[in-house]
Amino acid sequence: MSLAEEQRRSFENRLGRIRDQASNTMGEVHIGPAEARASEGKPKNRVRVKSKKDTKEVMLGQGSNTVLIPVGFILGGLSMFAGMALNFHLFDPRGLLGGLSAPHPALEPYMIYAPLVFASVFALAFSWTFHLSNFLRRAALVAGVIAGFVYHPQLVDTFPGTHVTFYSKQYVKDVRAEL
Repeated sequence: MSLAEEQRRSFENRLGRIRDQASNTMGEVHIGPAEARASEGKPKNRVRVKSKKDTKEVMLGQGSNTVLIPVGFILGGLSMFAGMALNFHLFDPRGLLGGLSAPHPALEPYMIYAPLVFASVFALAFSWTFHLSNFLRRAALVAGVIAGFVYHPQLVDTFPGTHVTFYSKQYVKDVRAEL
């Protein structure tokens, strides 16, 4: 038998089964998109480039409390230093602006608290910038502000050159004389 006759007989058998509505046993019928069938099949050896491990980016303020509490304390002291220097240059006659008067006469008794107000603004800015958002970090920031206020005369006595740069020679002499 030739190949052509065998193919013809196979085709006639299949055609007969189709006419009789019998099952087509010659092959499989795939229904559905070709992409779904493409994933089937035996696994192939493929060269895969390993992706690099994602490095963890550390965000500011995501550190541990053992690091950020001392940083908060130092930033609090720095904000108090800046608040006192700003108060000196705004309202003291020896400052750069020559001693502005109080904005309103009723505020005159409360002008002694101006450095604390300025320091609070700086401390809040530091708190927002460095994400010092939990209780311990903010408490360290407030403790630094208080320590900067309480120990200001001792700091002037210990570091007079720094305070002469930010204040004036006369101010440093006056503070050291009060000790």
